[in-house]
Amino acid sequence: MIKYKLNLLRGFLTFVKKRGEYLVNNLEHCGTCHTPRNSTMGFDKKMYLSGASLGNWHAPNITPDESSGIGSWSEQDIITYLRTGELDQRAYAGGPMGEAVAHSTRYLKNEDLSAIASYLKAIPAIQTEDKVNSVNVARLPTPVNESITHDLLAQKDYLAQAKSEVSNGSNSPEALYLAVCGSCHGVDGYGQPDARYAPIVGLSSLRREKPDALVNMILHGVESATNTSPIMPGFSEELSSEQIAGITNYVRTSFGGHANSEVSAADIERIASIGVEKPFLIKYAGLLAIVGIIVAILIIIFIVRAILRSRRRR
Repeated sequence: MIKYKLNLLRGFLTFVKKRGEYLVNNLEHCGTCHTPRNSTMGFDKKMYLSGASLGNWHAPNITPDESSGIGSWSEQDIITYLRTGELDQRAYAGGPMGEAVAHSTRYLKNEDLSAIASYLKAIPAIQTEDKVNSVNVARLPTPVNESITHDLLAQKDYLAQAKSEVSNGSNSPEALYLAVCGSCHGVDGYGQPDARYAPIVGLSSLRREKPDALVNMILHGVESATNTSPIMPGFSEELSSEQIAGITNYVRTSFGGHANSEVSAADIERIASIGVEKPFLIKYAGLLAIVGIIVAILIIIFIVRAILRSRRRR
């Protein structure tokens, strides 16, 4: 009887895993964003779901690696994130992932989300260079007070003072954050939940060892998931590299738990100058088209000559 129950349990777990694999690879096509591509635009299967760049947006590693993936997430964490687009003090779905949650995963049945979570916890863990520091709750800020966290009017004095300092030439990182970012993300980083302005305290984008993903969001902004969601603008034309570096360092240490952050203006310029890496077929599409036409013409000429020769022999 025990053996029968064990076999039944194994069969059920296999079914759940297969169901999760089907959902991840087909209906939700997670690999389209999270799996890097090779030179021919096919998936790099050795790096399955280990993260990839989408223009200026980075789809993170979602394998169960502890240092660079979501190994610290429980299955329930994954379910919560796919259902709501949020995971308190760890993740917030924006850009393409926001769209995926808004238009797809939040509508899935609980058993389907559970199958996806089980599958993602079972795939091989892949460690990448873009590691994420673990959440150090002791280094995260506490809300100034409940009113300030949820009410923009309660923050107006903080914001007005900061904007005055910046307009008078101050490059204080805190003043820059409050003047540029505070009206949406809050003076204490906890956002405006009722207005759907994202909290940024503890987010993985702030806890990454490499600041590139965060810098790109500040430079280029984040598109909203739906037409009713707030849009984060980019500040590449409005702020200098030095100012963006200051804000980057401020949010990483104040809201990301880093002991220190030394992103420089040169780092900002380096990240801003990195072009979007195009796959081989896209990069050389024009040249390949010309080569293809030439080859086609040569083949046609060869076939025509062969036909003429065969007729002459007759």
